[in-house]
Amino acid sequence: MARYTIEGFALLYHVPTIANTASPTTAELNAGTNLTAFTPRDGFAPNMTQNFIDISAIADSFDLTQIGSEGGNFTLTFFRDNSTDTAWNLYVPGGVAGFVAFREGIATATAWASAQKLQVWPYAAHKPLPVPTAGNEARKFTVGIGITNVPNRNATVA
Repeated sequence: MARYTIEGFALLYHVPTIANTASPTTAELNAGTNLTAFTPRDGFAPNMTQNFIDISAIADSFDLTQIGSEGGNFTLTFFRDNSTDTAWNLYVPGGVAGFVAFREGIATATAWASAQKLQVWPYAAHKPLPVPTAGNEARKFTVGIGITNVPNRNATVA
């Protein structure tokens, strides 16, 4: 497989319901809200942690570790839009929950289809926070999200 860029090769959806995070259906994904056009290139930013366990004994002169838990939360960044403002309107009520479905490596214009790989993140979102204003910058906002269950980072569309 060749290396790829994110530009033109990603989809980001809010999906209200997914029965099986290992194999969401095209119907479930298509029932979601397509947020791709509102997401800047750096807008999908998982902030995960990986923890390690100290397994060193008093006799060890080297610090031994074993892998431990992982987890975290992350921030989504979106553009404001003065015509539809889809992303803002989705999150402004607060307490939005569902699934972030993120696909990469396939042309953005390609519809969801069986056998495609994606990441599925069960989540609950805070209300949106406007990003500070800046010259020559599109208006943006962020949404902090909590991961409410174990995500599937290697799901396959059913």
